[in-house]
Formats: sequence, structure tokens, C-alpha cells
Amino acid sequence: MAYGMITKIKKELPRKLKRKAMLNKTSIKSYDKNNKLTPAMILKLQEHSKHHTASHIRMMVRMMGSGTSFNQAHKETMKKMGK
Repeated sequence: MAYGMITKIKKELPRKLKRKAMLNKTSIKSYDKNNKLTPAMILKLQEHSKHHTASHIRMMVRMMGSGTSFNQAHKETMKKMGK
């Protein structure tokens, strides 16, 4: 290595900090027993699942299936379950 040459060393991130995978559409649909979620709702929940646990998404699906809006379901779920 020549003097003054800077090399970038690529380090692996710890598993905890790696990006979480999304839940797939079929798993979100399986949480919806009454089939009341629209495809747009499912996509929004799928994107939301990157940041939250499966149990968080499951509770939101149940609440949204009974007529609660996305924001209201999220607030209630955060109060009861957390992330």
C-alpha cells in the first residue's frame, strides 16, 4: 500500500442493525379473518412492517378490519403493545 493511499474497509453491520425484512402480502392477508382490507391497506401495512413486529401488524390488521383508520390503529397498538 502506497503512502497516503486511503482504503475503505467494508464492515458488516451487526445483525441487530441490519434492515428488517417486510412481511409478505399473504401473511398480512392471513391475519385478516373477515377479508375487509383493501389492496392499498395491505401495501401500506406491508411497508409499515419494516419498522414493527409481526404481532404489532397483526393487531393493526384486526383493528383496521373492524373499521379503524390506519393512524388510529397505529396509536392504539403502540399504547397497548409497543413496537
